[in-house]
Amino acid sequence: MQGTLEWLKERQKGIGGSDVAAILGLNPFQSALDIYEQKIAENPIQIEENLKMKAGKRMENIIAKWYAEENNRKIQRRNDIIWHKEIPYLFVSLDRMIVMDKELTPGVLECKNTTSEYYKNWDPMPDYIMTQVQHELDVTGWSWAIVAALVDGWDFKEIPVAPDLKFIQKKNEKLESFWYDNVLKRIPPEPMSESDIKKLYPEIKTGQTLEVSEYAYNQSRNLIDVKNQIKELEEKEKAMTLDLKILLKNYEIATYQNKPIFTWKQSKAKTVVNDEKLKKLYPDVAEKVTDIVPGARIFLVKK
Repeated sequence: MQGTLEWLKERQKGIGGSDVAAILGLNPFQSALDIYEQKIAENPIQIEENLKMKAGKRMENIIAKWYAEENNRKIQRRNDIIWHKEIPYLFVSLDRMIVMDKELTPGVLECKNTTSEYYKNWDPMPDYIMTQVQHELDVTGWSWAIVAALVDGWDFKEIPVAPDLKFIQKKNEKLESFWYDNVLKRIPPEPMSESDIKKLYPEIKTGQTLEVSEYAYNQSRNLIDVKNQIKELEEKEKAMTLDLKILLKNYEIATYQNKPIFTWKQSKAKTVVNDEKLKKLYPDVAEKVTDIVPGARIFLVKK
């Protein structure tokens, strides 16, 4: 059922595990506004899968089987949507269910395919994964879960997760507000990113002013201080970098005790289109391939 049009329509009836982090502002890839648009769309929005997403789906079965064999446990695929017994708009679609003896509840098995570059920042795991697993435990009512992660295709990790009741309570309060105050009332949530702002407010009120609070004023003054600190650090960075480049001259690699410590290598040459030459030699062609790009919206803080 997962991935079908019917499944996508069913997902519009509530909030699933992969929606939670975005609604809470903990997903670097999506915002609450993105989820809102998916829920209210007349026709379900089908997100085109990239290579990373396709690889994750294909590796899911391998990771699940790896966990089962490693722990001598039985697992079961759940193609259905599981709904919360008390909160009608909360649901989950599980990767796998860990089947246990009658004296224990089943367990949630969440499968993740990742690389060592990403995994080194897990502590113990990213917020968008932790919130998903907590939501799965909340909806199922089960008492334990395992996040099985395959790192670089060979390093198998298992991270146990127990329900965090305080987090679940706060999560559900925010999800309730999102569902009733935003989705059902068709009122978009507040923007969380610059992309959200552009979606919600596509037209600029040129020349019009907004009187802000003392908090906004103080925030703008603090921003000036931060920018000054960044500028000082950038100037130090440039001076230190130049100092080392002068040492290298036309060498590519610097070593200390026969170990490389910094490099200054030449990148490969690339072909680019010279706009000025194109306009001069072939003005008709240049006009045909020229597009008008909206001007950038520049943010400035006045001292």
